[in-house]
Amino acid sequence: MSFESPSLGMTLLRVSPLIFGTAMFAFSVGHGFASGAFLSPQIPKQARHAVWAYWLRDYGRIVVVNSPSILTTLATCLINMYYSHISRAWWLTAVVLILGHMFPFSVGLRWMTLKPEDFKAMSEAEGVRWIREVPDVNRRRALFPDLFAWLTVVYAVTTNLQAASAQ
Repeated sequence: MSFESPSLGMTLLRVSPLIFGTAMFAFSVGHGFASGAFLSPQIPKQARHAVWAYWLRDYGRIVVVNSPSILTTLATCLINMYYSHISRAWWLTAVVLILGHMFPFSVGLRWMTLKPEDFKAMSEAEGVRWIREVPDVNRRRALFPDLFAWLTVVYAVTTNLQAASAQ
């Protein structure tokens, strides 16, 4: 079966980067706002400090949950880059921007290796600095590169579908 076939499988392959990319972007935005909830002035400082330590403990699980959407978006963009009816530059741009999601890699490693006991041992000022760093990094990452990656995928998928239907 050629890639030009109008089969359901080929259509799904063409739109799959958009499906997985939307999941990746939604998770990124949600993660940024969820982590920022700890900064609400309505949360008592002691409660914030105690709850945040457990959130950090589970940060590795959050990474594991989001990783499949990132990896499948990358894989489907690469597959579409090979078979695409449009310039490969769009798919390559999407791949580079998706890889950019991992730009604060060292920060993520620090979050994943921090133990709740270590966090509880921090002074209040150090703890607040850690708490502020997470939503700041996640919101910047959601804006750039994640938003631009998603917009690039939207453009690449729609123009690829139009080019495929025109043939």
